[in-house]
Amino acid sequence: MEPDKTPSVSRERKRNLLLVTSSLYFGGSQKIACILANALSERYNVVVAYCFDSEHRSPYSEKCDVRKLPNYDNDASLLEKLRRVREQIDALRALKKELNVDVAVSMGNVSNLINALSKGKERVVCSERSNPKRSWGLWFFPVTRIIFRRSDYVIFQSERIQKLYGRHIRKKSCILKNPLLIPEPAEEHREKKVVALGRLAAQKNHSLLIRSFARFHRRFPEYKLYIFGDGKLENSLTRLINSLGMSDCVFLEKNDPDVHRRIRDAEMFVLSSDFEGLSNALLECMGMGIACISTKCEGSVDVIRHEENGLLVDVGDENALTQAMSALAENQPLRKKLERQAMEDMKAYNKDLVIQDWDRVIWKRMSSAEK
Repeated sequence: MEPDKTPSVSRERKRNLLLVTSSLYFGGSQKIACILANALSERYNVVVAYCFDSEHRSPYSEKCDVRKLPNYDNDASLLEKLRRVREQIDALRALKKELNVDVAVSMGNVSNLINALSKGKERVVCSERSNPKRSWGLWFFPVTRIIFRRSDYVIFQSERIQKLYGRHIRKKSCILKNPLLIPEPAEEHREKKVVALGRLAAQKNHSLLIRSFARFHRRFPEYKLYIFGDGKLENSLTRLINSLGMSDCVFLEKNDPDVHRRIRDAEMFVLSSDFEGLSNALLECMGMGIACISTKCEGSVDVIRHEENGLLVDVGDENALTQAMSALAENQPLRKKLERQAMEDMKAYNKDLVIQDWDRVIWKRMSSAEK
């Protein structure tokens, strides 16, 4: 009788992976969660749990089981927020038991909180997606330390954020690239067009970009600025645009699932944020071959080498941002150089390559030195 030559791994049950995200929106961390879920669902039973309702949904694969947790309301009172977080923790704990979850991976503040506090026998992996001292304020930073101490592993986007934490957390953490679906390359023929992508929120500091563009526009009146995003600051930004007399050349556009098609003819992309984790919009535009300018916020300083693959300006520096846009407008050889090098550098963020690293880290067991 022939011996059974089937590898033993094939007789093992398919492992259960839970991804916890804030919403199904196609923003930064949500997009990464979607890319991970879709890729890993080819190998594992993947369930996605989310906390917030959203109008626009990321394109999750049919192989992913999507579950809604009790809703969280940013505008609720503190006591109501705590009550709802408690409900989410209980619901997530029950879901983990129901699904017999092997590993639970979470992305973002609320997601990491409820993942760590609902921990059972499963391996808990938290991913920090922003600057914890800025995203919710200094009061929340000590909370993230507790969250990460309760976790089995932590994934950071940049060394600068990783170094905010003590030795115990750093030893059970690593820095991973974002897996990107690089959009189609930018068009060869470009319009006199500056673009920005991001929520209309204070963190993104679109008002800085609008003021800088108004100054830039005096020298280069043929250019137009398009800002793609939704958010609470839409009315105040509209008032700023009108007060500067820029309503015929600065446009606030709604979020668009096909936004990359709409920006393929842009000459430059600007990230004006006060802080970030690592901007997917920046990485995507670099990968498309659009010349990029960014403030020196977290993440950007790790991927942009000034005047080699992009331009960096100080956070909040209106004059420096105006000068950077002017440099790209009047120096086509520089712009083309930045575009070529950025496209080359972003090959390292290719989804298929980076997913392998995430897959390895997600299932990695700590060595004795890490425990």
